[in-house]
Amino acid sequence: MSAESARTPTVEKLLSDARKGNAPAVAFLVGSEDFLLRQALAEYLAVIAPPDVRDFDFTQLRGESVDGNTLYNALTTLPFMAPKRVVVLDDALKLDEAPGARLAKYLSSPSPSTLLVMVQVTDPGNRPPAIPTGKLFVLRFDGLREPERIAWAVDFCKRHGKSLSREASQYLIESSSAELTDLSAKLVMAILYVGDVEEITPATLLRVSGVTSEFTVFNLTDAILKGQRGEACRMAKSLLDGGEALLGLLGFQRRFLIKLWQVGSVDRHSKGADLEARKKAILGGQAWKSHEFTARARALGEQGLRRAVSGLLDVEILAKNRSGESGARARYFEWLYETCRPAGSTSEPKFRNRSILLSA
Repeated sequence: MSAESARTPTVEKLLSDARKGNAPAVAFLVGSEDFLLRQALAEYLAVIAPPDVRDFDFTQLRGESVDGNTLYNALTTLPFMAPKRVVVLDDALKLDEAPGARLAKYLSSPSPSTLLVMVQVTDPGNRPPAIPTGKLFVLRFDGLREPERIAWAVDFCKRHGKSLSREASQYLIESSSAELTDLSAKLVMAILYVGDVEEITPATLLRVSGVTSEFTVFNLTDAILKGQRGEACRMAKSLLDGGEALLGLLGFQRRFLIKLWQVGSVDRHSKGADLEARKKAILGGQAWKSHEFTARARALGEQGLRRAVSGLLDVEILAKNRSGESGARARYFEWLYETCRPAGSTSEPKFRNRSILLSA
């Protein structure tokens, strides 16, 4: 691999160089974050292949279907109207052996009259693909971590003249996949829904998903943290009656319970000046609720937390099993009542044992 391809350039540098007439002979856009990759590709092509030259000096090929001669001719044909021809090779790493050999030879000495843009979207979680050798300008688009997705969502709203509340950003991340395509679709719907209103809240995101409850999942979480049994049950009923799917609610509370478990474990087994910092690292966007999470974890105790985790799993098993679907909602409220029990309570959980639940 050349020194040039080993560096990690940015989209801004690629666009800046292109506007100055210094676009790289070969740019390779690769990664699992399809949304950012396609966005960068569109911005780059707008600079190097504007619409008025695309009829004559622009070719787009797919690696899985192009043959060696077609690829070679596209790369070596002289431009007709534009200063340089532009060739986009999608799925560049899926070339068969013959066109792959042609590409490898070309990359060792690219044509000065052609700009080649290679594109490869990879599967999330897979090992990064091997980068072809040659004079490449490589841009990687890896999946974003949770804090990065939150920052991206906030910036997306800002660019559309809206603000995203702290809890709304957290709800968006926890109720969506890790793909920015999913996040952007929900945010566009929310932006259209609020109209002239500036702030997007969790209630906004719930409503664009078809949930009409006056409460949000964060109101419910707060009630659980405070041990407010009656309020928690009333809010959960409102959410479910308003259209929130039970499995969706369970998924959100599973993530909440994992954080509660982790905070409880750190609180029991760690000491020192960094204790609070470790709790906040676990809670991420909910770090400001660290004291409430700690209080609820202490109220439940280690055994209570174990029962809460096991109980929630039991409810999920029922909710996913059609034969037990009708009882899942009732069992959920039992779980909620027990998880909200006051500190020092010695009441036994209301759940039946797992063998009974599995056969229910």
